Amino acid sequence: MPVESHPRIKPDLDEQTRVHHRASEIFSAAVRRDPIRRAAYLDAACGDDQAVRHEVEALLAHDSDHDIARTSGPRRIVKQLASMLGLRSSHPS
Repeated sequence: MPVESHPRIKPDLDEQTRVHHRASEIFSAAVRRDPIRRAAYLDAACGDDQAVRHEVEALLAHDSDHDIARTSGPRRIVKQLASMLGLRSSHPS
């Protein structure tokens, strides 16, 4: 059965699409803001829309996880290699 012909599925898909698009817009603006001011921005941008707020917060958490991996991973590798070679790493911990 095509999605368009089933009245319960189409509205759900429309709602998911709306949430995704709105969350993407808000995330793009939120990720550039200072983390200290981000919560106030999310309060204003999301309003009472908990589905959008949840999606934005999930996107921000995922982005934060990748930032940590990008910054701490190389340092850890340099320290491990330096240790293996008996050298002192010049990178701060």
